[in-house]
Amino acid sequence: MTLDDFILIKVIGEGAFGKVFLVKHEDLDRYYAMKTIRKDKIIDYDQLESTKLEKTILYSVIFNFYIL
Repeated sequence: MTLDDFILIKVIGEGAFGKVFLVKHEDLDRYYAMKTIRKDKIIDYDQLESTKLEKTILYSVIFNFYIL
């Protein structure tokens, strides 16, 4: 999958370091939440380790919630 495979629907959340978007995969016809972060802000606020930990946790979780 690449970023080009998704259609941006809307912003569903914003934080200090980035945004969360509702996106739709074009081929699979499924919806996902896509989180984006600004790397420059992560480095400026010395949050690199906590961001890496968050990524590790999100990769290890299996989500069974889908938008119908």
